[in-house]
Amino acid sequence: MIEVRKPYHFVDDFSRSLAMLSCMICSGSDVEILGNHPDFPTRIMRCSGCDSVSSEWLPGQFLNEFYADQYRLARPNHLDTSYLALLGGRAAEQLRLVGTDGPGARVLDIGAGPGVLLDSLVHGVERFAIELDAELSRRLELVEGVEVLTWEELPERTGYFDLVVLSHVLEHAAHPGEMLASAALALKPGGTLLIEVPNEIEPLLSTRSLHRRNDGHLHFFCASSFENMVSKQPALSIATITSAGIAAADFSTGTPLGTFETRDDLDGLWLRAVLVRTSADVVEPNFEPDFETRLLQTLRIATDAQQRATALASKVADADDAAMARLASLAADVADAREEAESQQRLLKTERIEVARAAELTARLNQQLKDSRQQTATAERHLANTSGRILRIERENEELRASASFRLGHRIVKPLAQVRKMLPWTRRPPSEQRSSGR
Repeated sequence: MIEVRKPYHFVDDFSRSLAMLSCMICSGSDVEILGNHPDFPTRIMRCSGCDSVSSEWLPGQFLNEFYADQYRLARPNHLDTSYLALLGGRAAEQLRLVGTDGPGARVLDIGAGPGVLLDSLVHGVERFAIELDAELSRRLELVEGVEVLTWEELPERTGYFDLVVLSHVLEHAAHPGEMLASAALALKPGGTLLIEVPNEIEPLLSTRSLHRRNDGHLHFFCASSFENMVSKQPALSIATITSAGIAAADFSTGTPLGTFETRDDLDGLWLRAVLVRTSADVVEPNFEPDFETRLLQTLRIATDAQQRATALASKVADADDAAMARLASLAADVADAREEAESQQRLLKTERIEVARAAELTARLNQQLKDSRQQTATAERHLANTSGRILRIERENEELRASASFRLGHRIVKPLAQVRKMLPWTRRPPSEQRSSGR
């Protein structure tokens, strides 16, 4: 038995006296409770009649809100390049298994997601898509050559398609039998229905799948339960049922996904089946839970909502206490920061005063330096003028000395010559005078 996650004691006791549980696939009542669903306020049960493992009934509005909100938020990377490449590898293997009739064939992908499988089809194939996610549906409408239908418009296309694809859709369907019937009605006689679902075999089912959050799986198929479900629809016959990917048992031990190649056994991580539309009439199952079941599930949802609200209120109260403590801490930090800022402002004011004084002193020194430079320049000009005058005076003195020396020499030399002639020792004998006269 799986450990119960939520304590629905009142609702569980009430349900035992109010309604009998029934299988969501075959409506049988021989079921065993395995535990609480990890995502929904329901229990998971195994049917002994058809071997199916599924959740209890849930209102459609509740499921729509879950898939639009919590399920989508848990998958923020649904348009990442790596994820699209992963889908491309899977689509190539799926189409290799069924093929298409080439140009002119009509292919409908129910739950088309970002449209990777439709993009993988050969040129000339008429492509159609149904996608309940609003964002992905808008994206598909922008793809050239893809016509987006609504689920309500599908009955208008009875006997219209050559290939219908339900890839990883049935495990999310509230009523998989009704979805199979709708797909069978949309197929031409002899048309092909391609289905792929997770292969929930042991030990993967009990150790991982029934505990994993945000998968949003309402049904957990294995080969036997899948075949039992299809057998209730005479308009469909199984042409091929196999598996794909790594062994499911290996995946439970943490082995990476690997490839999406089709296997020759039923041990792979995903079941992959090809169904053919027969000439038999489509049986439209009309599974409508009785009043007691609907009331039970409404009470379960209300109880779950109350528990979530209580838990949220507790978290809000804790958050308020933490916020108040944080606010007080921030107020103290602000006060310290303000005091530090005021201290820095005082220091800045003092520094500004010092800077102003230094600027004033610098201005005075610069003015004094300017005045000194001007005085030095004036003194240099005076010195140059004085030097020039000194040079002129020196030249004039030299000229005067030279002139005075000449005059003095002329005046002294001539009288001396006359005096010399008059001196007796300066006279020469007549013989010398004659010889000199010669």
